Amino acid sequence: MIAQITYAHHIDTPGHSSGNGIEVNRSDNWILGAAQAVTVFIVEPESFGTEWKRALTLYFPFNSAKLTAAQVREIGNLPPSAHYRIVGSASYPGSDRYNYELGLHRSQAVASLIKKAHARISVMVVSLGNAFASPQKDQFGKDQKAVVQIPGK
Repeated sequence: MIAQITYAHHIDTPGHSSGNGIEVNRSDNWILGAAQAVTVFIVEPESFGTEWKRALTLYFPFNSAKLTAAQVREIGNLPPSAHYRIVGSASYPGSDRYNYELGLHRSQAVASLIKKAHARISVMVVSLGNAFASPQKDQFGKDQKAVVQIPGK
């Protein structure tokens, strides 16, 4: 395990690992209002039996999940693969929950374009939120991204 984050909303079935690098367990001692709290354990991708390599990194403006026309073209030029994994992340400012959701929106935006271009493929969407973000303001832009990965070394 390389990180553990607790959120006050439901993102997957408790106790279920969906094979996307995120294992979710219910946290009984951390309930906020009516929301169900979950703890997200971010683990090394190799623990799922597949090695992934970076095919494309797309950077986003602060607080945005909108792709530019140039980025849409880059996605269209991705190497062909039967499986893709998109890992979204966010910069340090903001709550852990908000940054998790922003990273997820970024990876979903990329995934939807890949799915449109290649109907019969598998796309895995992951958000790291700000789990690995730098607290240094001059580094924020490097953390606002979605990384497209394909199987391989």
